[in-house]
Amino acid sequence: MEADRLINGLQAALLRLTLSEDEMKDFSKLRPAREYWKSRRVVFHSWRHYFAARMADRLEKRKVMLATGHATGAVFDAYADHGTEETFREVEQAAQDAFGRLLQFPGFEARTR
Repeated sequence: MEADRLINGLQAALLRLTLSEDEMKDFSKLRPAREYWKSRRVVFHSWRHYFAARMADRLEKRKVMLATGHATGAVFDAYADHGTEETFREVEQAAQDAFGRLLQFPGFEARTR
């Protein structure tokens, strides 16, 4: 399998996370979404981090370590210890509640477009 097929698939999946089907056809929305993911430096290896983090939320650590091939808990923890979108939304809401009268906080959706 050619690596480009995997990388292109990753990029398309990231865009689908960000944009609706209609927005995917709108170049004025597609370009900023591509730039957003490029600025996040998401690469194919990022899938391993994403998989480990999402599975760590659902399964015992040892099972996920076996599935991902991590030999030590310390290395696995570095892969699996990522904030989820829900976590960031909760923090964003708490910051808005605490400081919203002083500062404006752009929402998650605004940062991805």
